[in-house]
Amino acid sequence: VLDQSKLPTVKLKVQAEASAKDQPITSLRLMMDGRVVPGKGTQAEFQAGKPKVEIEWTLELPEGEHQLAVLARGPDSSSTSPPIKLKHVDTKKLPTLHVLAIGINNYKDSSLDLKYAAPDAEALAAAFVKYCKGQPFQDVKTKVMLSAQATTPAILKELQNLRQTTQQQDLVVVFFGCHGVKQKKDYFLLTHEADTTDLAKSSLSGDELRKSLAEFKCQVLLMLDACHSAGFGEGKKLAKLGLKPATDDVTRDLTDDDCGVAVMCAAMGHEKAEGQGGHGLFTQAVLDTLAKKPGVPFNQRNQRVYVHHLQSYVFDEVSGRSEERQHPFLSLPWIVESFPVR
Repeated sequence: VLDQSKLPTVKLKVQAEASAKDQPITSLRLMMDGRVVPGKGTQAEFQAGKPKVEIEWTLELPEGEHQLAVLARGPDSSSTSPPIKLKHVDTKKLPTLHVLAIGINNYKDSSLDLKYAAPDAEALAAAFVKYCKGQPFQDVKTKVMLSAQATTPAILKELQNLRQTTQQQDLVVVFFGCHGVKQKKDYFLLTHEADTTDLAKSSLSGDELRKSLAEFKCQVLLMLDACHSAGFGEGKKLAKLGLKPATDDVTRDLTDDDCGVAVMCAAMGHEKAEGQGGHGLFTQAVLDTLAKKPGVPFNQRNQRVYVHHLQSYVFDEVSGRSEERQHPFLSLPWIVESFPVR
């Protein structure tokens, strides 16, 4: 790791050695990020061929993360060395990841209680710190709000504090593990004090959520596990009241051009969220992705896991573990490019 923030350039001396038993080496090429570095200074030709060659190159390393390798060629074969990973970064320029994880297991109205929301929030916050600090983020700052802490005024205040501390290049991840319902034309996230007889005065409305998230100057990823839950009784009261899940409305509202929030939901609007082994299926798949378990896709050039990789793995895992009953989805505003999370 080269932290050369005070220098305009970094020069590297690269030494390579190649040999072959069955045929001579005819050329060596220095490669960066999977492509041959242009220019004669990074290529060596051996017209007659040699059984063993050594070479030394000097080159300037561009700022960023790179992989160096050497391509050796013979008359009818070639081979590439294992890559060497290098970083030339100014750590002061790296963004900060801000995570606000909200999980409500215990409601003021106990008939609304959930099972996995609070442990999901705690586990996600810890995983982002463990796996994302250093690259691509210089720091990871987390705030966990559980059950009685997660009231509408407290959540809005915390979002306001976040807006005042974030920079343009930062990423904000907001996780909601709670109930989300639609009532007539409006939708609400049910915070701890929720009263189903008067949601407008006791829950986080869609209008409040939209206004708060739209005012961030940096990219926001909303991870929403606010579907009616399957496998136990906490969704029955909402169903009896005729309150439908708010997943689809939240997504449409927050991903439009004026708001520009990326939204990742645990399930489709007509589906129920399931859980196993102490976590929701959605959260467990996200945790596995952050841990970069075998099978997690990533960008081959810079080794980063982007949000579309996250969605791909989470979709496959959750749909498989639920036997196709639950399908997470990602909605990116058309003006937002996929961004790294790991």
